[in-house]
Amino acid sequence: MRAIIIGGGSIGKRHAQNLNNLNVSTRIVDIDEIESINDILNKGFDMGLVCTPNINHIEHCLKLVKFNLPIFCEKPLTPTYNQSK
Repeated sequence: MRAIIIGGGSIGKRHAQNLNNLNVSTRIVDIDEIESINDILNKGFDMGLVCTPNINHIEHCLKLVKFNLPIFCEKPLTPTYNQSK
């Protein structure tokens, strides 16, 4: 199994370590690599984790949805209720 983790901060690294302990291969994509996310996602991942600042969660989740991946997103999905509609 392969997981892509968007967000290279402490939470993203912690999730990567936990997944690696479960024999899941991980690839952390830092915020400055986001422009090439489509190229990275084309390499075939089984799931995606969004561990970026919460103002960016919905944007990154929608990118993962386009690749039909199951998503784990840190809370909240959006900063406000209206943005989640």
